Amino acid sequence: MSMNLPRRPTYVLGAGFSKAINEAMPITHELGAALAERLFEEVVFDRQPGETFEMWLTLQVTPMPFLHSYENARRAADAARVIDEIAHVVDEQVHTASEKPAPLWLRQLIAIWHAERAVVLTFNYDTLIEQAVNATVPTTTSAEGHVTYVMGDHVVFPAPPAPQAHYSGDSGAGHTIDSFQLMKMHGSLTWYWASGDPTGSTLIRVREKHVLGASEPLATEADFSGITTLDRYLIPPITTKDGYYGSYLSNALWRMARSHISSAQSLTLIGYSLPQEDRVASQLIAQVPEDAPVAVVDRDPGQLDPPRSIIGNLANLGVSVSTATSGEEAVATFASDKVQAAIAAFPQSPAFDELEDLAVDVVVAISKGWGIRDSKELFVLAQNPETRDFEAHGIPSRFQHSKGSSYRESVLNDQQNEHLRVEDFVTASRLHELVTDRSPFTFHNPHTRETLVAIGASRLRVESLDVLEVKWAPYS
Repeated sequence: MSMNLPRRPTYVLGAGFSKAINEAMPITHELGAALAERLFEEVVFDRQPGETFEMWLTLQVTPMPFLHSYENARRAADAARVIDEIAHVVDEQVHTASEKPAPLWLRQLIAIWHAERAVVLTFNYDTLIEQAVNATVPTTTSAEGHVTYVMGDHVVFPAPPAPQAHYSGDSGAGHTIDSFQLMKMHGSLTWYWASGDPTGSTLIRVREKHVLGASEPLATEADFSGITTLDRYLIPPITTKDGYYGSYLSNALWRMARSHISSAQSLTLIGYSLPQEDRVASQLIAQVPEDAPVAVVDRDPGQLDPPRSIIGNLANLGVSVSTATSGEEAVATFASDKVQAAIAAFPQSPAFDELEDLAVDVVVAISKGWGIRDSKELFVLAQNPETRDFEAHGIPSRFQHSKGSSYRESVLNDQQNEHLRVEDFVTASRLHELVTDRSPFTFHNPHTRETLVAIGASRLRVESLDVLEVKWAPYS
């Protein structure tokens, strides 16, 4: 029986997504070549002509009835060594990618997923999305007006349990339902276990402390519990993964994924080739409702013919593709298109109709970044009377929960804002007028001066005060 879940935009990510972040991130056949080079003195890669790395590794882990037990044991040991090295190869590429800031398109996608409360399924082991979340620092705002930072670790679930929080900035909360959900279908570089555990009772994770584009992690890489001495929990690229689907976590992931796919509002495949050999994933994707639009984002999504293209593989499953984005910059183009669609839909946001009075303040929540706490996390918007640009002005914490007092009053009383006038502030009615023709509403990040654009809104009632909170994305 599937879970009764609300219909949410759903995304499926493959190796092509990570490759868009770091071109050197290996896909399956590239991974096989890299492993053969690294382990040539330890493992005999006796691949036959036409045999893929996936096929070869599958045969290594499969006991052959005509071989002696010691021969099968040797083959299994070689496979275990190869699987262990996979983690080190991906580790190195993640480290390389981490040295550069998150590209604009990735930050935009995270903002869209956050606003949509999307479901994101990934077959990648890397932690680039988690690190990008740590760099972007999305926020959630409670009904009481409290702003909470979202960490990459918070959006990944179901996931193994983690040890107790032991560094600044980590709330200790396991996960959040107020942002997007990232489901790591084949495991993660930060997940560990006692290899071969049939139930997965030993599964545990370390918290992702790295930030994309930052030279230092959020905290010291101290492993007090010895977690990292265990084996990585990674489902390897083999055609028969049955032996890896027995753990409680794998069952929870795939059953929840089925519930999300079967109730998806829309389905988008990004950089995922949908290989016919992975029958389990194919059957999962075939659960998508007939009325859900399906999009493919890939360098080469192909056509219905040949049938082994992505679009052809979907057709074989009875799934019709609504739109396809192709080319070298397919993922970046898709992210830009999503932002433009959100801008166009902004005037129809239900939040405008939910307000009792359109004369209320418009606020945004913007974090200053990890490790730099600031008393101002909510901001009210106003137009600079000289430059005509819209700017965010911090609301002192003592005013954030004032009953019946407009937030703009606290900003007007600030000596630094003496040039502002009451008519410069953005009310909900003024905002709606500004975007009626689907024009983008942009304003500046007060910390970085980066241009941000409104992509959504929600009604926020802080005690007796009604305000409109704007959701935003970075804008080129």
